[in-house]
Amino acid sequence: MPHRSALNNPLLRDRAAKLGASPMRIASVASAFPKHYYKQEALVAALKNYWRGKLPNPDILDRLDESMKVEGRYTDRKSVV
Repeated sequence: MPHRSALNNPLLRDRAAKLGASPMRIASVASAFPKHYYKQEALVAALKNYWRGKLPNPDILDRLDESMKVEGRYTDRKSVV
């Protein structure tokens, strides 16, 4: 949608009318986040469990977790942990 001041500009308003443009309206709103949320500690524990025996240095997952500084994550899957 054009900025409100653009609608007040006769040249832009006429151009929009010639193109058949009409003002946009918001039909509905909703959350964009998936509904499943997990604490970061639970996710890191699940990653460690999954990668146990497959990583030469599993402590790297702790360092990665500390550097991200997030409390949790939304996922599209119900049980990732």
